[in-house]
Amino acid sequence: MDIPEIARIIGVADAYDAMSSKRSYRDVLPQEVVRKEIENGRGSQFDPEIADVMLQLMDEDVDYEMHE
Repeated sequence: MDIPEIARIIGVADAYDAMSSKRSYRDVLPQEVVRKEIENGRGSQFDPEIADVMLQLMDEDVDYEMHE
């Protein structure tokens, strides 16, 4: 059964948000760490095409303005 595209998008976006937001138990993770985690999950945890879009958006966000 195929996973709907919107669910694949939300999966990557949710992971990004979880890692790039301040939590009660830790501060915002550095963008390099978040990027590496998405790269590592590409093709297993994350749809490779959706992960590639997120990685491209992150590369364009040189000032890490997308976090929080």
